[in-house]
Amino acid sequence: MLSRVLALLGKDWVYTRRENLLVYMIGLSIVIAVLLRLFLPAAEQAGLTFAVDSSVPAEAVAGLRELGEVEVYDGRDALVERVLRFDDVAGIYFESGQYVVVLEGNEAEYIQELSSLSLDYVVQGKDLVNIGYRSSGVAATPIRGLAGALLVFFCILVGSITLGLNLVNERETKTIAALAVSPLSTVEYIIGKSILVLVVSLSLSLLCTLIFLGPAGVNYLHLQRPCCPRSGSR
Repeated sequence: MLSRVLALLGKDWVYTRRENLLVYMIGLSIVIAVLLRLFLPAAEQAGLTFAVDSSVPAEAVAGLRELGEVEVYDGRDALVERVLRFDDVAGIYFESGQYVVVLEGNEAEYIQELSSLSLDYVVQGKDLVNIGYRSSGVAATPIRGLAGALLVFFCILVGSITLGLNLVNERETKTIAALAVSPLSTVEYIIGKSILVLVVSLSLSLLCTLIFLGPAGVNYLHLQRPCCPRSGSR
């Protein structure tokens, strides 16, 4: 039984290496993992961004830089054009001795509130609200967990495609007819096909998660980033 299963597994592995589509998808999985490793930290640490007109006093601009990123534009039209882009950025200009906040209207609620609060804080020079925080006990953000789960799902999908391509190849080359009259049983056929799928899926998932999270961030049993135990407030 073992020799027949290994022979079937060897045949599938030879075809898998020759299939360009599968090689491309394996390479794509690795590229996605590298891109997530490079760009996800920047997305997790994204903060407030203010677009200010050149009419805003330098003192206010300096104060806003302490709270987030500041982009300076010359003229109200350029400022409005920046606010209307797809990301959530509040615009600020100074007119007739008053500050005016420009919003597109579809920004996240916290962007709409914090833009006005930040401007009041900079202008008045005092805290308008008392803010307290408490640790939730979660070491990673939900974005990282979701991205890791989708990455593993894609790796499993690649393994499933391996099985599908091998079945199509056997049908086109009429190998399936030869296997039907061979001593290979149905159970042995299923085992031989399943082993390759498991090897490709698990190996690719482990490799991609190692690239994405690093050796210290992978739970090798569950292929997910572990969370620290809940702690009290700090």
